[in-house]
Amino acid sequence: MKVSSRSFVPLVLAVLMVGAVALAASASTSAGTNATCSVKTTVKLKPGLTPKPSMGTFKSIGGGVSCQAGSKIKGHPVGKSSAFAIKGIYGTNGGDTCDHGAGNGKGSITWPQPGGGSYTAGAKFTFSRTGSVVTITGTIAGANLSGTLQFTPVSGQDCVVVPVTKAKVSGTVKAQG
Repeated sequence: MKVSSRSFVPLVLAVLMVGAVALAASASTSAGTNATCSVKTTVKLKPGLTPKPSMGTFKSIGGGVSCQAGSKIKGHPVGKSSAFAIKGIYGTNGGDTCDHGAGNGKGSITWPQPGGGSYTAGAKFTFSRTGSVVTITGTIAGANLSGTLQFTPVSGQDCVVVPVTKAKVSGTVKAQG
């Protein structure tokens, strides 16, 4: 059977296209974002959580982010943050109570860079809370962000008699893309 060279042209083009896509994907992954980080902060809530549904604001007070070795955001190595701040609103889905809640926020995280200087990434996120478990999704520097955090009111704030106006938040987040 005689095979013409023209029948191989589509096959060669397809192989070249697959190779180019694989090369581009590899380059974007190696220079892109792949980070697993621990978050630990305290948030201040105004007016605070009670059994009655409410809406309000939150902001971080101190804390930071510490990423696993080899983690990168937009190709920048990230480890322990030198600056961290988040703020936003809660009660966006009918009001937050002691038992559940939802909201959104934004923030920035700065990491020192090898050889000097720093890299700051902006983040936007939404969250839902059931009891003490907070699930977040969003973006950081354009990459996908997701995680599960623990929401623990500070000592003496039970949410029923004393409103929760301050809580510790900690857990793990992942950024990819």
